[in-house]
Amino acid sequence: MSSTFWAVGQTAPNVGARLDPRDAVQASCWEKTDFRSHFAHSRSLFSPDQRHRAYVQVTAKAYTAPDIPKELFNEACQNTSKLFVGDANATRLRSVFQLGSSSFRAFGETWASDGNGMRIVDWSPSGRYLLVELSLWKYETEGQNRIPLHYDVKTGKIQMANLYSLFEKRFGSKCEVDFQMEGFSHDNQPIVLASPPQRDHEFVPCVNRKERFELQFGENQLKPVSPSTPSKQYGTVLGGAKLFSERTSKIVH
Repeated sequence: MSSTFWAVGQTAPNVGARLDPRDAVQASCWEKTDFRSHFAHSRSLFSPDQRHRAYVQVTAKAYTAPDIPKELFNEACQNTSKLFVGDANATRLRSVFQLGSSSFRAFGETWASDGNGMRIVDWSPSGRYLLVELSLWKYETEGQNRIPLHYDVKTGKIQMANLYSLFEKRFGSKCEVDFQMEGFSHDNQPIVLASPPQRDHEFVPCVNRKERFELQFGENQLKPVSPSTPSKQYGTVLGGAKLFSERTSKIVH
C-alpha cells in the first residue's frame, strides 16, 4: 500500500516501515535508527454481543523542512489518529473520532498533540459503550497526557474526562498520579487504575498505592472500588491483525 501526503514546502523520505498493531497506541517516525513514516492498523475488537466492532488507525508522518539545515535537526513528525466503529459485519466502518497534529482543545485547555495515539481498552458488558484511551505528547519533550474517551454506539455520543483535574479535585490541588484505563465493571462503569508516579523530582502523590476507581462520566467524578476487583475483558478479538507499510513521497505545493 502506498500513498502520498501533501503539504507546503516540505520533503518527506521515500521509505516506509511496518508496525505491530499494538504500536497503534504510540506510532512514531523514529523507530530504532530509522526516520520514516509509519502507518498502523489495530486489530478489530468486537462487542460482547458480536453486533459491533472497532479499530484504530494511526499515521506518523515524517517530513523534513528544506529551509532548515540538517545539522540543526530538520526532521519532524506529525501524527493523526482515527477511531472507527460500526456494525460487526460491515466491510467499511466510519470514523467517529479523529485526533490531528494541531493543538487539541478540551476542558477549556489546549493540549499539545503533534504526537498522539489511541488505545482501544474494551467494550462494556452490555455492548453499548466503547472505552478508548487517547495519548497526547509533544515530540522532543518528556511525558504525555492521557484522556479517556467514552463512545455510545446507540446515540453516537462521545464523552471525555479530565482525570488530572478529577484526581486533584478528590485528593488535593497539584498532586500527581499515573493512571490507565483498565476496562469496565460488571455494571458498565469505566474503571481507572491509579498508582503513585515514578518521578525524578519532589511531588505530592494523589495515591500512595495502586487503587481502582469508577469513572462516572455523567457526574464527572471518581468513585473508589475494591483494589481486588478483577479486571475482565468483555470485547473479543477475532481474526488476524492487518498491517500496512506506507511510503511517503516528495511533497509539493
